[in-house]
Parts: sequence; C-alpha cells; structure tokens
Amino acid sequence: MLRTGLVMLYLIFGHTAEEAPLRMGPLPSFRIRGPAIVDHTGATLARHNGNRWEVEEKPFYRVDCSGPVVVELESEVPRPGGATRGPFEHFSLFNGTAYASREVFAHYNEQDASWHLHKGEERSATLLVTPA
Repeated sequence: MLRTGLVMLYLIFGHTAEEAPLRMGPLPSFRIRGPAIVDHTGATLARHNGNRWEVEEKPFYRVDCSGPVVVELESEVPRPGGATRGPFEHFSLFNGTAYASREVFAHYNEQDASWHLHKGEERSATLLVTPA
C-alpha cells in the first residue's frame, strides 16, 4: 500500500496519435538502467530495442514523465560536483535519447551500455529519476 502525502511519478508510454497511451504508476522512482526501465523494486517495466520501447511485447515510441523531477547519475565512482541534476519540469525518452525539461540530456550508447550526458563528457550506466 502506498502512503499518502508522498509525491509519485507516472510513466506515459506513447504510440502514435491514433493509439491510446499506456500509463504506469504511481512510482516513487524509476531507473533507466542501460536499455531497460526498472521500477523501485528492480522489476523491468520496459526495454529499448534500438528504436522503440517495448512493454509486454507492445512497441512504444516515447516515454514521458511529468515533474518536477531530479536525475541522479548512478555510479560506483564519486563524481566531482555531485551526481544529481535538476530539478526538471519534465523527463522523456525517445529513440535512445533522454530529455530533461524538453532539452537533450543524454544519449544511450549500446557499445559501452551507458548514457552519455549531452553537456560534457560524463557517462552513467544508470539514471535514477525521482520527484524533486
């Protein structure tokens, strides 16, 4: 049972304009771990197959999450300047690219299985998204 008073997140998986979106949540947080979106318990919610997100074998072109949210770059190595970015008004994923407040945030690189931040040289295997 979810406690009241906590801010929760919802993921909206979008098809094309003709099809209804899929809404998942409420979630206290979620991770983009490599090519997968996992919930706070570690269960896989969706996987990226190179050009689409798949949920129970159904393809979706984009994933949206309204904020405010913060994004933490999870790593085993401490980061100079900290690992948390944001707050952002919105977070989304489209075709291997993560957007924060509708600006390019990171690109997924399949060769090294990491997210490359758009501004700078930082990389992260996992992005943790939580309410701000």
